[in-house]
Amino acid sequence: MVRNKANKTHKTDDIQKLKKEKLIALLEKGASRLGVYASSAVAIGGEPGVFGVVDYMTFSPSGTEDISGIEKGVFTCYMVRTSYKELYSDESLNFVGERNYLVTTADVYARIVDDEQADKEKGVMNAEGGKLQKHIQSLNPEAKCHIGADVGILVAVRKGESLSEACSRPAEFDPDEEYTLICAEPCSNRAARRHGMTEMLFLMLRAYKMKAGRIALRYGAEDLKNLQLNQRLSYDGRGRLLLDGDPVSFRRTKTRKMFDYLVWNRGRWVSNEELLDEVWGDPSDANKSSLRVSRSEMVAILRAAGCEDLLSREWGWQGIFEE
Repeated sequence: MVRNKANKTHKTDDIQKLKKEKLIALLEKGASRLGVYASSAVAIGGEPGVFGVVDYMTFSPSGTEDISGIEKGVFTCYMVRTSYKELYSDESLNFVGERNYLVTTADVYARIVDDEQADKEKGVMNAEGGKLQKHIQSLNPEAKCHIGADVGILVAVRKGESLSEACSRPAEFDPDEEYTLICAEPCSNRAARRHGMTEMLFLMLRAYKMKAGRIALRYGAEDLKNLQLNQRLSYDGRGRLLLDGDPVSFRRTKTRKMFDYLVWNRGRWVSNEELLDEVWGDPSDANKSSLRVSRSEMVAILRAAGCEDLLSREWGWQGIFEE
């Protein structure tokens, strides 16, 4: 019974991931024009040790790409929510750009509209707004984030449908169908940016490089076969890690996956956040603890091989197995 419940949870997570990838693909399509620079999964620093993620971010210089145009450029942040439950979770809505959008599906937006109508009928709609406005404000207490002013809403509707048609008979979002993004609520104001220009551009660049590494990973599994890491560590023709010619025994499957991931991405910076996302699946406290255990096991393997220096301690995972 427990296994069936776990399988159902994993299946739901996979579906939600596909939906999110589809919506980000629609954003990428819209951003693929001259003079727009974009990155997905941009980690934004908050309090010490606390990071939020902007699902998709674009930067548009003002007019020309000279210094003046860059300094007057605009960052636009898109937060993607594919279910009503996810929308009202405690997960941050990181609206930190001059322009900000919530991106969602027609079935979720239809419920947002129903909530607003219900708030009006109950007489609880006030200057602070309804349920969604209050939720956004609770997650961004230090920022002015008003729907229709500082925050817009983009809705994915089936190709050929209008927004009203999609909301009148809302159907669950199907990643295999064709959709377009329609602006349901405009972002009419240019908000004050909460992070410096240099910081934002650096975070976008870092996210872009991390994504490039993950794309390479999809095609890099074969690269581990017959790979010589150093005089003592190598991979055989079956992709097994060898120490002095003998297979290395990993106590934990995650340690092996983490080791392989770092080797696939050797020579570039890999953050703990990326490992939690790509190897463990999510950054829960339990997974953070698991990562620390796997790190200790991996360090022990390297130490036994006399090559602990392959792991750069000063820069986290940067430089591991750098060629």
